[in-house]
Amino acid sequence: MSRRRFYMALMACVLGVQFGLISISLPLSELFTDTPVFYYDTAYHWYEIWFAKSISHTGSWVGYDPLFSAGQVNGVNLNFSAKSAALISIMGGTHISPAMAYKLMMAGTAVGAPLALVSGAYWLSLSRRVGAVAAILAIVMWWASDFRSYTSIGMVAWSGVCFAAIPYMALSSRFLAEKSAPLTPLLGLACIAALGTFYHPGFLIVVAFGLMALAAMSIGNLNWQRVIAYTLFIPAFTFATNYFWISASVTYAPSPIEGFLPTPSLAKVDPTLPWKLMLGKNNLWPYGAKVYLLLMCCGVYALFATENSREKLVARALFGGSAALLLFGALGAAIPGLAYAQPNRYCQAGFAMQMVPASIGMVAMYREATRRTIGVRHSLRRGVSWLVASMALLAMLFCLNEVRRELSSASIGHYGAIPPEVKGVGDTTNALKNWIEANTSPAGRILFEVTAGKRLDSAQIVGYLAASTGREFIGGPYPSWAYASFEDEKLFGTPIALLPREKFLKLIELYNIAFIGAWSDKSRKYLDESPGLENMGEVGPVRFYRVNRENSYFISGSGKVAGRSPNSLTLEAIEGSEVILKYHFVKGLLAEPPVEMEPVYAGSPAPFIKLVNPPPKLRIYMGK
Repeated sequence: MSRRRFYMALMACVLGVQFGLISISLPLSELFTDTPVFYYDTAYHWYEIWFAKSISHTGSWVGYDPLFSAGQVNGVNLNFSAKSAALISIMGGTHISPAMAYKLMMAGTAVGAPLALVSGAYWLSLSRRVGAVAAILAIVMWWASDFRSYTSIGMVAWSGVCFAAIPYMALSSRFLAEKSAPLTPLLGLACIAALGTFYHPGFLIVVAFGLMALAAMSIGNLNWQRVIAYTLFIPAFTFATNYFWISASVTYAPSPIEGFLPTPSLAKVDPTLPWKLMLGKNNLWPYGAKVYLLLMCCGVYALFATENSREKLVARALFGGSAALLLFGALGAAIPGLAYAQPNRYCQAGFAMQMVPASIGMVAMYREATRRTIGVRHSLRRGVSWLVASMALLAMLFCLNEVRRELSSASIGHYGAIPPEVKGVGDTTNALKNWIEANTSPAGRILFEVTAGKRLDSAQIVGYLAASTGREFIGGPYPSWAYASFEDEKLFGTPIALLPREKFLKLIELYNIAFIGAWSDKSRKYLDESPGLENMGEVGPVRFYRVNRENSYFISGSGKVAGRSPNSLTLEAIEGSEVILKYHFVKGLLAEPPVEMEPVYAGSPAPFIKLVNPPPKLRIYMGK
C-alpha cells in the first residue's frame, strides 16, 4: 500500500473512532434538536448566537443590545469564538437554531481535530508508523487533557485551531521550500488562514510559533522570494477578509476612559506553569493532564535518538515551537497589554504541537528496541530502549484508560462535562425564568449577581434569562464585561461590602433597578441591611428583592419604553426638549425618525443618551 493510501485509510479509521466516541458524549439523536448545551460559557455563546441571528436581517454584524448593561454594543465585537456557529445558524434560517448550530460546531471540531494532526503528519512527510502513533495521541489528547475541559466549557474554536495549525504549518513549510512551482498555492494558504482566523483569532499566532521554528531548521532550503511573498500576503489578506469583525472589536472594545476594563483571565505569570500542567497539579484551572508529561518525554527522546534526517528536522523544529509556546504561555502576561490575549491558554497549544515530536520519539523507541544488535554496547543500548519504550507504553495505556473514564457517565473525576453533554436548560435556570416572568415587570431592570464559578446550573445563564423573559439585566451576559455589572460580590467594579450605601442607592436610581437577585452571603447581607428593599423570597440559591421606588428609564424628560429587542429600543409618549435616557450612548447610534443624539455624563463613567428635540415616538438602533 502506498504512503498516500495508508494515510487515507488511517484518516478513515480515525474518523470512525472519533465519530463513535463523540456519539457517546454528544448523542447523535440530540445533534439536530433545539436542546442546548448549557455548561459554563456555552450558555453565553448561545446568547451571542441568538443575538447575531436576531440582527442578521439588518445586514449588520453589530447592534445595540438594550437587554444588558443599560445598553451596550453586541455582536462580533463580543463573539470571539462562536462566530462560525452564528454564521451556521444565520445561513440555516429557521431550520438551524442557535442551540443546534453550536452543537454542530462542537461535533465538527471534535471530528476534525484528530484528522488535522494526521493530515499534518502526512504533509510533513512523516512515516506511516509516526502517522499511526500521532492518530492515537490526537484522540487521547482530545478526550483526556485540558482540551476536553476547554471544549466542554465553550472554548471549542480555540481547541480546534490548536490542532488545525499543524497541517497549515506543514503546507506552508512545503510552499516556502518549493523552488520552481507557481505561486498559486499562496492564495489557497491565504484563504485557509482567513477562515482559521475567523474561526478563532489565535490561529495565526499558533501557526507563527511553529512555522518560524520549521523555517529556521531548514533555512538553507527556503525560497526567499516565496518567504517574502508569504510574509507580506498572508497577514494582509487575512486582515482584509476579517476586517469587518476586527474593526468592530477594536472600535467597541471596553475603554479605560469609561472607567472599566474586564479582568483578564488565563493571564497568570508563572515560570513553573508548564511543569505544573505536565503533572496535572496546577492549582488554578486549567489543571493540566498526565499525557503532557508523556508527550514531553517522548519529544525529548526524539531529539537525540531519531536517525531519520527528515524526522529529526521536524522533531527539533516543532519541539522548539512547542517550547516557545509554553514559554509564552507561562510568561506572556508579564508583557504590558498581552494579559488580555490570555497567554496561559497557549500552553495547551504548545502541548498540541508536541504531539508530532512525541510521535516521532515513540517510533524511534520501537525501532531501537526491536533492532538486531551485536556486542555489549549495542545490547545495553537496546535494553535501555526497551525500558524506555515499556514505560512509554504503560503511560499510553494509562492515558487510554483516562479516555475511558472521560466517556463514562459515572460520578468520577472528569476533565469536561459528564456525558451526555446535551442536558438542556437546568432546573434552577427554568425556575428562575418562570419566577422572573411571573413576579417582575419590564418597567425596571433586574440587578442580578452573576458568577464566574459553578453556582447557577454551572453555566452563564443570564443571557438565556434575558432572551427568554424580555427583561433587562445589570449583570452579564458574561462576568467582568462592563462597568454596569454585578459579579461575585462585586457591584459596579467595587466589592459590595465596601460600597457606600449612599452611592448604592444613587446607582439604583440612576440605572432604574426595580429588582435585585443575589446568591452570595456578602451580597445578601449587604442587601438585607439596605433601606428601601423588600425581600421577595428565594429561587434556588438566588434571593430576590424588590426596590420600593417609582421606576423610570428617563433621567430628564419623560416617556415610555414600548419595546426592546436586539438592535432596537422603541420609545413612546416622549416629552421634553432635552431628554436624557438611562441607556448608555455608544458610537453608531441612529434614530427613526432621525433625531440629534449626543453623549452626556450623569453620574456614571459611561455616558448616557441625550435626545435633542425628540418626536413623541422613535426607535433607537445601530446602523450598518
